[in-house]
Amino acid sequence: MAAVDSKPYKIVILGGNMGGVNVAHYLFRHTIPALKKLDASKEYEVIMVSPSTHFYWKLGAPRALVNKELIPLDTIFKPIKDGLASYSSGKFSFVQGTATSLSTSQGPVTVKKSGGSTEAIAFDSLIICTGTTSNLPIWTLKGEHTLSQEAFDKLHADLPKAKTVLVAGGGAVGVESAGEIADAYPKAKVSLLSGGNGLLQRAPVAGTGKRAEERLKALSVEIVHNVRVKSQEVAADKQVKLTMDDGSTRTVDLYLDATGGQPNTDYVPSEWLNEQKRVKVDADTMRVKSASNVYALGDCADYTNQTYMYTDAAVAPVCSSLGVDVAMALQGEAPKASSGGPFGWLFGSSGSALTQKTFKPMKGTLIVPIGRKSGIGSIMGFLAPSIMIHMIKGKTYFTEQVPTTMNGELRAKA
Repeated sequence: MAAVDSKPYKIVILGGNMGGVNVAHYLFRHTIPALKKLDASKEYEVIMVSPSTHFYWKLGAPRALVNKELIPLDTIFKPIKDGLASYSSGKFSFVQGTATSLSTSQGPVTVKKSGGSTEAIAFDSLIICTGTTSNLPIWTLKGEHTLSQEAFDKLHADLPKAKTVLVAGGGAVGVESAGEIADAYPKAKVSLLSGGNGLLQRAPVAGTGKRAEERLKALSVEIVHNVRVKSQEVAADKQVKLTMDDGSTRTVDLYLDATGGQPNTDYVPSEWLNEQKRVKVDADTMRVKSASNVYALGDCADYTNQTYMYTDAAVAPVCSSLGVDVAMALQGEAPKASSGGPFGWLFGSSGSALTQKTFKPMKGTLIVPIGRKSGIGSIMGFLAPSIMIHMIKGKTYFTEQVPTTMNGELRAKA
């Protein structure tokens, strides 16, 4: 653990989306105030690094791609600085850029800024949540958010005219996207390539993929298994010629690659990564293995099943790990949780933000809307009825959480 001295303690967050914004709010609302109680003279500074100035609620992409009315883009793209503006000047700063190198857990991390210059940013603690990069900017940010917005605008112009649409990817995003398109444009021929033996092959409950296939077929979606797109070529008439790995070809008006993304970890020391280039973490505390004062969460880390629920469930463990480590440096021992006295049940435990929290996700859960009125999935290991999936996620794709995520209300409790 880095020594704590009279200088402001610098916490650098790499990534400004699902993991980064939630972690920043948690630190300011809970971890840092609790640390200040141990030593009021100690100051803390949080620096967020992200290639985009905007947060992107990527969960809403499958419906947002259909047209601009169902989920308006200004609902899912929000300025990061506005969301964190409530924290006092000098305590939070934002750097638009991309991490390019990190040699040790002592830092610094080298960042290529949006203007082209580079900056070496020192830190005392580092939180890695740089996510993944997909093949299309509608699924994940690929730099500035305007690239994603432009891709959505193009889809909104092209989809209504498309007579044939092919979606590649049998995971949740592919299934949701095929369902949304078929529901909104019933006259179009929509095909979905699973890329394997079936849909949703990582689903926690058996039979989920079969149910998804039945729902999609009810929307007249063609399901094709055991075939993958090998290459694509745009013809003069703007149709897309696809060559498959079995040698066959297809020509479609619109092609969407929803086959998943690659971890944004090229800058991370190789000894911190597994074979899939994801950061190796302790699955309970999110501390990075083989490193000190470094933590990771989200799709770039190896604990994840690549769902938002797994990112969300890791926020408190990451922040409590950091809090415990800093507290130990301040006082030489792990902080002791306080019951809060006889009224602790009402006001909470004063030591709760500095008590080690462990990763406890809602296991056996997968929620996949298929069109605007149905869906499939499971909750805590049990298959859920379509109406339940629709009510939980299918109505809004959780977009009602965007305001509370941005203003920190979602992290009101430690």
